[in-house]
Amino acid sequence: FSAESMEELISVLSEAVQTSSTEMVVEEQGRGWLKIKGADLRGHDVIDAETGEKVAFLSNTRNTIELDAGVYNVTVANATWKSIEVKAGETTVIAPGILQVRHASYRGHPVLDAETGEEVGLVSSSASSITLIPGEYLVAFGGVNWRVKVDEGERVVLNPGVIRVKGASSRGHLIKTRDGQEVGFVSNVSSSFPLPPGEYTIEIGGKDVSFSLKEGEIKIINLRKK
Repeated sequence: FSAESMEELISVLSEAVQTSSTEMVVEEQGRGWLKIKGADLRGHDVIDAETGEKVAFLSNTRNTIELDAGVYNVTVANATWKSIEVKAGETTVIAPGILQVRHASYRGHPVLDAETGEEVGLVSSSASSITLIPGEYLVAFGGVNWRVKVDEGERVVLNPGVIRVKGASSRGHLIKTRDGQEVGFVSNVSSSFPLPPGEYTIEIGGKDVSFSLKEGEIKIINLRKK
């Protein structure tokens, strides 16, 4: 081979063995933590917002968990706290509110979402408090509702008045608002009824007797048989 031919051959071989490469940077997803303050005794499911799969459970005994970075939903009572973001290396803290009802009836008081009217839970004499997503709610006292706002991490206590009838009839005594809306009744079986502060009437001896209730007041009516 001539010198020129050798140089050409080396050039061809050099081009043949050249390779190309592309640099790719792959970021790891990472993991973070989700913490709930004031967890309910019944606990809270943690759900992957994308797949709908339950991935963890939070409670008052285990209020912090490690999760893949992402977006999650958390159940609170019968509702769902949506789109909670967990970032890698960080702790996301959520703090539901707590609603408590004093003098709650054994019959229970449905708690409704004020916007949708959907029932999100129930409070009663056996379970007088409930954990809620921050928002506005209606608490039902028979035929009337008490509107309440629950802020994040706040405990709201409702202190209704109570009408109590001693010597109540077995037929019962109907309670109405002043404009005639039926609210509930008391009888010899259940002689007390909690109500939001306001003006009411109670049927006694075929007549509607007016009475008012203040917050936390217990009003007792004594009936005597002739």
